[in-house]
Amino acid sequence: MDIETNEDMTSDKGGALVMFPLARRAKEVRAVAAALVAKNSWRTADTYRSRQSDRLFRELAALGLAEDVQDEEVGAFFDAVEREVEAIFGAEFELNKA
Repeated sequence: MDIETNEDMTSDKGGALVMFPLARRAKEVRAVAAALVAKNSWRTADTYRSRQSDRLFRELAALGLAEDVQDEEVGAFFDAVEREVEAIFGAEFELNKA
């Protein structure tokens, strides 16, 4: 993934900021998915998701990433969270079938 940075985010030697993609933060993806599954209503889950989204946008903005890159990163993160939620429910479904 190529991420353009602001001028003040690059070194004098022409180096660029390299960010680990949000969707690849497996521990964080699992933690957010588990927290969403544990919520007792859609409303509380939506509030939690919104707060996590805001946190990620603040983190990326602090790195100086463009808004379109932030949108892609946060979207990819929540796609990974959704896949993890599906995996959790799939595992629970399989256990309940036995």
